[in-house]
Amino acid sequence: MRLPRFTQGINSAPKKLATAIAFATGSSVAFSQGLVLEEIVVTATKKDEMVQDVPSTVNVLTADRMKELNVFNFKDVETLTPGLSLTNIDSRNSAISMRGISYNPDSRASAAVVTYLNGIPIRPDVAFQQMYDLGRIEILRGPQGTLQGETSPAGSIQLYTNKANLDAVDGEVVQTFSDNGGSNTQVAGSMPLIEGVLGIRLAALYDDSETGVTQDASVGNGTATRDTRSGRFGLGWLPVDELSIDLTYQYLENNNDGYPVIEGSPNPNNLGANQNAPIMDHKDRKTLAEGPYDIFNRSEFSGMEVNYEFLDHLLAMLTG
Repeated sequence: MRLPRFTQGINSAPKKLATAIAFATGSSVAFSQGLVLEEIVVTATKKDEMVQDVPSTVNVLTADRMKELNVFNFKDVETLTPGLSLTNIDSRNSAISMRGISYNPDSRASAAVVTYLNGIPIRPDVAFQQMYDLGRIEILRGPQGTLQGETSPAGSIQLYTNKANLDAVDGEVVQTFSDNGGSNTQVAGSMPLIEGVLGIRLAALYDDSETGVTQDASVGNGTATRDTRSGRFGLGWLPVDELSIDLTYQYLENNNDGYPVIEGSPNPNNLGANQNAPIMDHKDRKTLAEGPYDIFNRSEFSGMEVNYEFLDHLLAMLTG
């Protein structure tokens, strides 16, 4: 939240009122001959509403906010949302907990927090892989089964991708480097095929990083790497003012090359340079982790949203 910004010539009473409104709504405030609130539109109740009009607790991360904070990883959302815990259990499983309600992905129980992409429920590990070209993220607290469809006693996380621009050509290329030898490249762009009626949007991601290096000689030096590749295609169609159709298809693959498995036991009698070097023996079956440490994930997503305005009602269909 940005603090209120005041211009000269404003008396103290409006300042106090604006400050109270800003903290109550979570919006930024600016003064220029009056009071202006930043408008944040959400769809927490399956219709477009101002965030301060939604009768429930909603935390919103807009695209501008995510760019400002360089949020590329889904786990970064945890630091921006109080009471939310995002945990990478291993390369195969991830867990989300909210309001102290946890969840074991290997159990047969339903998830406490359900993740959605453009309104379609997805597995948490898909959301954990990478985020790119998102319009906004909505974190909804409390049971969401009535409005969202999936039973989620703790809450839900809604990821919304950017839609195709039907009026103009736009795009961006963003590349970021990290201190662990990693790089993140994102490309996105929209192009109208029929201005104001039909348009497409293409987005792609390549992320390559090292997750850590071991330094203990008894374990052995090794590096765990992770690379993610993904592409997304979006189509927007507005044949008439009352009817809109949006299609989305996404392909994502992720490869995690974990730490190498070390077999053997420490050798206390080794007086060489590496006194803790393990002794390799065919009877030893000691490992750092159980199961395979190289994990390959692949997911495909497709969704369609149709909205039709009929008289004073909005008929909507969502499938994926």
